[in-house]
Amino acid sequence: MTTDSPWRIRFERERASRREAESILHAKSRALFELNQQLEARAEDLARALQQLKDAQDQMVQQAKFAAMGGLVAGVAHEINTPLGVAVTASSVAIEHLVEAERAVAEQSTTRSGIRASLSVAREAMELATINLDRAARLIDSFKRLAVDQSSGERRAAYIEDLVREVVMSLQSLSRRCGAQVKVSVAAGDPARARYWVDAGAFVQVSTNLLQNACTHAFEEHSGPREVRIGLDLGADRVVLRVADTGVGMTPQVAARVFDPFFTTQRASGGSGLGMHLVHTIVTGRFKGRIDVETAPGAGTAWTVRLPVGTEALAPVSELGPASDCPCVPPTLQSREA
Repeated sequence: MTTDSPWRIRFERERASRREAESILHAKSRALFELNQQLEARAEDLARALQQLKDAQDQMVQQAKFAAMGGLVAGVAHEINTPLGVAVTASSVAIEHLVEAERAVAEQSTTRSGIRASLSVAREAMELATINLDRAARLIDSFKRLAVDQSSGERRAAYIEDLVREVVMSLQSLSRRCGAQVKVSVAAGDPARARYWVDAGAFVQVSTNLLQNACTHAFEEHSGPREVRIGLDLGADRVVLRVADTGVGMTPQVAARVFDPFFTTQRASGGSGLGMHLVHTIVTGRFKGRIDVETAPGAGTAWTVRLPVGTEALAPVSELGPASDCPCVPPTLQSREA
């Protein structure tokens, strides 16, 4: 019987050890491959979930835009009802006196002074109706411009002050309901610089949300003065919009999260927490600007929006010639949009 040499025994041991190591390595490699596949599948699931969340957030942001427009619609409808009601009543009074005067003349049962009195009342009633119909027409015209701006997303030549005043007019019912007096002031150097090519819809959205936010949140359980001051500083290189209220203010904790999506202190009352997030997104994204907030409990809140002039969303009209010659898209931007 042949006895294996020490070298052969060592060789067999090393070969067995190598086979065992290869087997372990293969098992580990297989496990890593399966784990990698699981991780890739999980990553795909997370990517889909993230996209769904982004889609849901975008949808909610759009809903927030429509909610702001809904506030404008409700406010304008409420404001229009009053002058139209007065106009209808005045017209009815005028018709009654004219019919009465006509009947009296036909029956020859009146005097010249009586006819004059009836005509005077009818004239005053028609003047009142005309004034109120004119007011309703201005409200409708203002709302039409705001609605077109917010739905089109196009730039147009506009006076920033006019856009702000149209928003204030459209939200009169909201400011009246919260008992706040809204004041608009403009600080401008050269008046020619006050006119810009501007994404009016985006600017109106920012102005609307800031004013709505003040009227909705600033004066709850507030017994002091109720005032919202809107200031505009119009320059050649920047536009500054400041909206300050004399309301209850915010704590540092709330102020630190005020631009976070879905953050709201009014969840129980149906708040979505997207209003100020939408403002921040438009200001920093569309206008390439910035927005800051100054606030303290009991000291009111002031929002300062700084928009640089010379971006695609805001450019000086003076560079483009007279308003009647302005194209729909500024020439300096056409090449970038082609």
